[in-house]
Amino acid sequence: MSRLRTWLSYLICCSALISLILYVSPSSKTQRLSDPVDEFRKMYLAHFSQRRILENWIPIKGRRYVHIVDRVDFNAKKFSVVRELETDDGTRLSQMRLKLPPVLDADSLDSSEWKINKGGTTSESCLKTMVGEVFVSGTLELRKNVTGDVLIIGLGAGFMNNFLHYHFPELNITVVEIDPKILGIAKKWFALEMDDNHRVDIRDGEMFIREAVHKERRYDVVLVDACDAPGDKKFVCPSAAFRSTAAQRLLSELVKPRGTVIVDLLPFDDPSGKETKWLANEFKRFFDNCMLQKSFGNTILTCSQRLRYEGLTDDFEKFWKKLEE
Repeated sequence: MSRLRTWLSYLICCSALISLILYVSPSSKTQRLSDPVDEFRKMYLAHFSQRRILENWIPIKGRRYVHIVDRVDFNAKKFSVVRELETDDGTRLSQMRLKLPPVLDADSLDSSEWKINKGGTTSESCLKTMVGEVFVSGTLELRKNVTGDVLIIGLGAGFMNNFLHYHFPELNITVVEIDPKILGIAKKWFALEMDDNHRVDIRDGEMFIREAVHKERRYDVVLVDACDAPGDKKFVCPSAAFRSTAAQRLLSELVKPRGTVIVDLLPFDDPSGKETKWLANEFKRFFDNCMLQKSFGNTILTCSQRLRYEGLTDDFEKFWKKLEE
């Protein structure tokens, strides 16, 4: 009889446990499905789809046009929208990530009203590689209060200068951009703001570096992201002005003895890599050390007069990964 009571008690406990599981599981599933960010994502995609144009056919230099596009980044770990500066042939010149609105409801779906995440990451790997080389090359230390002089040739949407200024506010950053229309776009759509440590100079890039060398200005890092129209025979990036022997010599004289030049290379048609290697060798005539890194369709060239530091890649990857969380 005692065994029977024990067996019955066991069955009752099991039944109660099963009932509890059946009761809790649907509730937990419903809770997961009703995640506010996921629900907001569904509303956004239903309203705008993956891509929406905010402003199009904006004329810029070189008889070209650009569009401002908000695009859902499906590669991000969570729902995210990036704002892109795009040419009329679909080439993405630059992008910056947007912050989700504080209230996630139908009244806040308009992404044109969302704020730019100046310290956010980018899904464009070439921009990540260029920013990363500032630190991975060993030129500057990866710490918030690092100081140094940084020159960027080519503004685009302003990702590189905004990112560096946000995370490393003590850096002295100068951006040179030839087209005032691009500056206007960066202010209107990408929240560009300038201060004593962050400025944009509307000048021809080659003329700027020529004058800077003449005045004996020197920089720790020079990033060249100036590009021509895709119709160029050999390269889209860098522009023809920075493929000349004179410009390469000036760039080598523009950096400090331990400084670094970082150049975005994008050949128009170079499946074998022959043209890219040729241009890298042209730069090597004026630098002791140069290296190439593939970055999806682009190649990043890093040149300096010193040996490259080793073991710094992991530190930057950890820093970047933390920003993506």
